[in-house]
Amino acid sequence: MERDWHIEYWWPLYAKQEEHTRRLVCGPGIDIRNDYQQLKRLENCTVIEGYLHILLISKAEDYRSYRFPKLTVITEYLLLFRVAGLESLGDLFPNLTVIRGWKLFYNYALVIFEMTNLKDIGLYNLRNITRGAIRIEKNADLCYLSTVDWSLILDAVSNNYIVGNKPPKECGDLCPGTMEEKPLCEKTTINNEYNYRCWTTNRCQKTPCEDWSICLFGAVCSASRLQQAQVLQTTKVDHDVDLDFQVVPGKRPVALDKKAGPPEQMHSSFVFSWELLSPQNTLALLSCSQCGG
Repeated sequence: MERDWHIEYWWPLYAKQEEHTRRLVCGPGIDIRNDYQQLKRLENCTVIEGYLHILLISKAEDYRSYRFPKLTVITEYLLLFRVAGLESLGDLFPNLTVIRGWKLFYNYALVIFEMTNLKDIGLYNLRNITRGAIRIEKNADLCYLSTVDWSLILDAVSNNYIVGNKPPKECGDLCPGTMEEKPLCEKTTINNEYNYRCWTTNRCQKTPCEDWSICLFGAVCSASRLQQAQVLQTTKVDHDVDLDFQVVPGKRPVALDKKAGPPEQMHSSFVFSWELLSPQNTLALLSCSQCGG
């Protein structure tokens, strides 16, 4: 029987950085409604095991004092509905990187519905929606939708439902550097339109690098037919580092640690995605999927 392997959130670090290896898994599922101060429940969460609901907050507030940079993974789905005053999700979750979609909200892993004040999504570190599509609907002031290439983040783009938002012609979306004729963002093609990709006026959308050798450890699957490989950050790091690996079979974390070298030396039947999370060469392994063939 074939096992479904997932590599859940862990931190391979230099030994002198071990004091930073602690994480806080919150859940199962977090429902924040009616009172914006309930957002404090998200403090120090690095992983939400389950869903995250933020909804029915009718009193407009200043959310600038609410910021949760430690949150990087939601294992199920993210739902936002009628949250007055919130203008950008990037202000709340600047480092949200993965939405796993283990369980979905009517086949959707990301739902943004009737957010009257939302001006941009702004999740500039979001790299992967592992399962499920997105539904972004009836957000009257929401721009920077046409500048995001969702095919870089999820596979099921044909199932995405994006309607009833502010028309792109009324938005005037500009990616970083385009006004100065020094564009900073990468270009991709969507519906035969080759254009710059960004989340906001000052945040580019990050794209997978084409040359894996200059990426962070690259993608591993050389001995098998590659089913899925996503390299998340173009950067060079020192490969001569001892790494601690926590391997999680299925959807529940288990205490299975082992020492291993860089991913190139690991079993070739898996493909890894890596992310550079801090300038101190602190790394996090975000996902692992079994190769086919």
